[in-house]
Amino acid sequence: MNEVKLKLAALMMQKNETELLEKWIIYHADLFGIDNLYIFDNGSDDKQTIEILRHWESQGIRVIWEYLSKQDFESKGTILGDRIKMLETSHHYDCFIPLDCDEFLAVRLSNGAISCEATDICDEIKRHAGSEDILLIDAQFFNSPISEQWFHRFENRKCFFMKGTFKSMDVGFHWGKTKNSEKEVKTNLVQFHFHYKPFAIAREYARNKLALRVKSFDKDYLSNYKGAGEHLVKYFLLSEKQYLKNVLSVPHFYINVLSEKFASLGIEWPYFHEMKDSFSVLTPNADFNQKDIVRKLHNVADHRFRGSIDQIVCVGENIRIDGWCAEMNTLPICHFALEGAKGEQYLVTGESVLRPDIASLLGFDDRKFGFAITVPIEVLHSLGISELILFPKLQSGEMGPALSINKKYQNFISDVLS
Repeated sequence: MNEVKLKLAALMMQKNETELLEKWIIYHADLFGIDNLYIFDNGSDDKQTIEILRHWESQGIRVIWEYLSKQDFESKGTILGDRIKMLETSHHYDCFIPLDCDEFLAVRLSNGAISCEATDICDEIKRHAGSEDILLIDAQFFNSPISEQWFHRFENRKCFFMKGTFKSMDVGFHWGKTKNSEKEVKTNLVQFHFHYKPFAIAREYARNKLALRVKSFDKDYLSNYKGAGEHLVKYFLLSEKQYLKNVLSVPHFYINVLSEKFASLGIEWPYFHEMKDSFSVLTPNADFNQKDIVRKLHNVADHRFRGSIDQIVCVGENIRIDGWCAEMNTLPICHFALEGAKGEQYLVTGESVLRPDIASLLGFDDRKFGFAITVPIEVLHSLGISELILFPKLQSGEMGPALSINKKYQNFISDVLS
C-alpha cells in the first residue's frame, strides 16, 4: 500500500453495501492506510456484508457496530462528527474526510487530468494545511450505468475538514461548519460517485431509503412528493429503459483512470454483469465491447474542447493531419484517438504548431494550439477507416467529441484508400 505522508482519516456509514463495501475498503486503504478507515455499520443483516466487515476489522479497519437504527442513519452527520471531535483530541490526524460507500476520492491535477494516486491527493490536501475554512470538493463524477469509462460531472457539494477546525456537518456531508471561519474554499479534490446502480437494485435501495420518509409508494402520491429523498422517486415512476435514457442524456466525459486503478488493485467494476444487462436493454443485439456504440449511447460533453481539422495531405506512404485543438480555451491538446470500424489508435502530435490566428482568438500569444499528426496509410487500412474521425484525448484518458473537418477534405480519406 502507498506511503501516506499526511495522516488522513476517512469515515463512512453503511448498511448492506455488499457490492461496494470491499471495493471501497481496498481503494481507500490504498490511499489512507488500512488503520485510518472508520466504518460505522448501520445494522447490516446481510451475511456477506458482515463477513466482509469482520474480515477487514481483523486486518486493522476500525468498525463501529453500535449505531443500528434507521434513525441513526438520519443522524450520521452528527455521529461521524462526534467521532471526528473525539479523534481530534489525540492530535493524530491532519485531515478528516467523510464519505459514503459509493464515493471514491480522487483529485483534479493542474493539467486537468484526474488522479487516483495517494501522493497527488495528499499534495492537494497539504495545500490547505493550517486552513480554518470549510473545505469543499470540486465536483463529483457520476458513473454511467452501461460503461466503466464514462462519467457525468455533477456540481455536488461535499465538505471535509483540516485538524482542529470541525464544528458540525449535515447528514449528507454537504453543509459543514468550522470553529473559526464561515468562508468556503473549493479544492481540487473530486469524488467518483456510483450514483447510478442497476435499475432493480437502485429501486430497492430507493425503497429502503424512502421507507421512513414517504407515506406510500403509490405512483400518484410519489409524483407529487416533495421532501427528503425526493430524488429517489424517479425509480418508481419510470421504466428501466426510460431511466437509462434519462441518465445518459446529460453530458458525459470519457475518463479511464478509475477503471485502470481498480484493475491495478484487483477490484472488479461494481455491478459489472448487471451493467452489461442494462446495455442490452438499450441495444439488444449490440456488442458490449464496441466502444463506438457505447460512446454513441452517451451524450458526449463538448463544451470543454474546441478545434478542427483544417488540412489533410499525402506525404509518401503517410497522411499528415493539420489542425488545432484546445481544452477549456487554455490548454493545447497533444494526444488524440483515431477511430475506425475495427478499433482505435492513440496518437501524439508530431509537432506543436504556433497558430497565430487561434492564439490570438484564445488570448494566449505564446501557446502552440496547432498540431501536425502523421499516420501511416496502412494504419488507416488496419483500423477499417473510411472517414476520418479524430477525438481529442487528455492524458487522463478523457476524450472529447470528434473534431470537425474542413469541408474541402471530408472525402479525402475515402479517396486515398479507394
